[in-house]
Amino acid sequence: MELFYSTDIRDRKGRALFGDNVAESGVASRVVLSAAEAEHCAKVMRHKEGDIVFIIDGKGGLYNCRIDKIVLPKKGEAHVECAVLEESHGVGGRNYHLVMAVCPTKNMDRYEWFVEKATELGVDQIVPVISEHSIRTSVKKDRLEALALSATKQSLKSYLPEISDSISVSDFLNKCSCKDGETSARRILKLIAHCEEGEKKTIRQRLEEFMKAYRRSDGIPGGDDCQAIPGVDGVIDGDGCQAIPGVDGVIDGGGCRAIPGVDGVIDGDGCQASKDLSVVIMIGPEGDFSTREIELALQKGFLPVTLGESRLRVETAAVVSVSEIYFASQG
Repeated sequence: MELFYSTDIRDRKGRALFGDNVAESGVASRVVLSAAEAEHCAKVMRHKEGDIVFIIDGKGGLYNCRIDKIVLPKKGEAHVECAVLEESHGVGGRNYHLVMAVCPTKNMDRYEWFVEKATELGVDQIVPVISEHSIRTSVKKDRLEALALSATKQSLKSYLPEISDSISVSDFLNKCSCKDGETSARRILKLIAHCEEGEKKTIRQRLEEFMKAYRRSDGIPGGDDCQAIPGVDGVIDGDGCQAIPGVDGVIDGGGCRAIPGVDGVIDGDGCQASKDLSVVIMIGPEGDFSTREIELALQKGFLPVTLGESRLRVETAAVVSVSEIYFASQG
């Protein structure tokens, strides 16, 4: 299946839809491919009007569309107009949120390889962090975004990872906090891989410890109408929410959605949910993080991890880290 990408999604009245509005199934009526995507569809893949194509929005939406109009002007921007026949949301979603903060490599080709492979495995955000020991201090963000998009489509994913602007390690550590409205540090696991001596554990070990500690908390529901009943997995009292005792996180009621694997964390009227797991992993440059940067990371709650006995390149270490989280999530 060939995938195309667009953020130009419209309802039946022609109004643009993107972001939170798109997640409402059945709203989208038309999708427009523009510029490079349109030319790839019509010129490279040689699609014609009436053909069926599949389009992603990068936010989990997958649209089964019929091409209604192809415009390929000699001058100006090409575009392909499509009618939405069927739409799905949350396609290929994962039960974890992963941020990879990785120092750019001296050879940029190696960093681009990392971006491609991390996208194929599954990553939500890639942050190029600049260390005191970094040789390369800048990246071409547009190039990385193009590679991430290509890898997203090639691996048949509907979520496009965010490529952040470059930021210094110290600034990243000072700004690093829970995302998506999360308010408790217990919801995010922060890890740093470095070469200095000291007690370290594997990513898998850190992950297992974190999940055990998190589940013991019986979930952290948020909202004025949500009240947790400690010690009973998934039992929540709130507007329209009825618990099914003994089944972790399974909630039945109007407007309530269960998050499997996270005890008692639901989304409904006045309730705030998060993914099962949020992880930030930091990987240093060829010369490793500086001692000052490592000390600051530990102060900010990052836990040191080992990636094994082998000496790994920066990009290899980053992909190994993504793989660890990916395979652990498979159960």
